Amino acid sequence: MSRATRITLAATIVGLTALVATPAVAVPAPDQSRLQTKTTPATNFSGTVALSNCSGAIVRWSTSTASDPAMMLTNGHCYDFMGSKQVLVDQPSVRSVTILTASGDTAGTVDTTTLLYATMWQTDVALYQLDVTYQQAQSTYGVQPITIASTRPSPKDQAISVISGYWKTEYDCNLNGFAWRLHEYVWTWRKSLRYSDGGCQVIGGTSGSPVLDANRMEIGINNTINEDGEQCTLDNPCEQNRKGTITVHLHRGYGQETWLFYTCLTHNQLDLGKTGCKLPSPA
Repeated sequence: MSRATRITLAATIVGLTALVATPAVAVPAPDQSRLQTKTTPATNFSGTVALSNCSGAIVRWSTSTASDPAMMLTNGHCYDFMGSKQVLVDQPSVRSVTILTASGDTAGTVDTTTLLYATMWQTDVALYQLDVTYQQAQSTYGVQPITIASTRPSPKDQAISVISGYWKTEYDCNLNGFAWRLHEYVWTWRKSLRYSDGGCQVIGGTSGSPVLDANRMEIGINNTINEDGEQCTLDNPCEQNRKGTITVHLHRGYGQETWLFYTCLTHNQLDLGKTGCKLPSPA
């Protein structure tokens, strides 16, 4: 996660109770020293969105219909710096979402109505329901939602694009397997997507960006990068392998898998009690 989404560290020292009660977040600093701009006329921003502090995407399941309420996916930490085992489900939540055209211009603004699911436990996701249907988003704003892939991505050398609606920028690199456990401050994430070293040097404001495969399917959601070479601290995730060995990789970026949502779907609705559901449930 990036400094763009930090809350005041003084609050974190007080403890997780104060942390969770503190609303997110700061606007990304304009420092773009590591912004690997590949924005060209060919960059397709359709379906991506800009938030006040992060990026995101209007997404659909493979079985979604035009009359379904549209959804927006970003990181859990773009909602709030949540407790290490906190899960929120079906919470009223209104925030403004800026929709982009394919060329990156502003197509319009919609609002969220409900936080369908959010957690920073095992993964880092926040799924919102919007106040428009997919059909309305298409007819009013020309938006084509991004489909979330229903299967786990290839773990090695798959070409990916991370498209930030906040910065209107595209990052291209390859996947480099999965991090079995990824630790950052009080949070632990499982089987995080690992970007190739030196590639996809994401910065503040890119949190929540969709990670797309060559078919423009969302296979993950961008969420963090090791900024300073520190071990397991805020903005400095570290990897743990199955033997318990901890390693640190300066400027290596990571994302979270999104196919997990499908393990919890019943009639296009999240059902955390479904047998085989791989998303954590509220304690």
